[in-house]
Amino acid sequence: MDQTGNEVATRLHGEIEAGRSEFHALLDGVTPEQWRRSSGNPAWTNGALLFHIALGFFLVIPLVWIMRIFAALPPGASRAFARGLNFGTPLFNWINALGPRFGARVFGRRRLENTFDSVCGMIVRKIDAMRPGDWSRGMHYPTRWEPRFADFMTFEDLFRYPMIHMRHHATQITLPR
Repeated sequence: MDQTGNEVATRLHGEIEAGRSEFHALLDGVTPEQWRRSSGNPAWTNGALLFHIALGFFLVIPLVWIMRIFAALPPGASRAFARGLNFGTPLFNWINALGPRFGARVFGRRRLENTFDSVCGMIVRKIDAMRPGDWSRGMHYPTRWEPRFADFMTFEDLFRYPMIHMRHHATQITLPR
């Protein structure tokens, strides 16, 4: 990896570790009773919201593979793919609303915490496996799915996204005063 790539990887390692610590702090701040309470997001309980936050990290691994494919193709391919995904936004929204409800029940706190830590380790290994020219490569994204998606996202953007997503939703976790 060239110097610039090393610098990017070092920064991303720090961001992933900070994100892991922030997620643990969120989990530690929610009791089992609070896990089942409504969050500041009307779609979810605190537990479902925490699962949704974790999902932002979980999806990085498959998105790296998808991005590798589209980054190797002409830009029009990912642009067309993103347009197709934008067309399917209602289905995405339905899955995105129901998935965390189910995930919070199936995973629970301890399993979510363990899976989250494992995935953070996988993300760091993916960062370490990046080649020098990869950081600026990327693909078009479905901007109707997520307001924090840019029309075109690089690998560096992809690895930063889960922390941005988490910090947005962390404010919606409701705890008693």
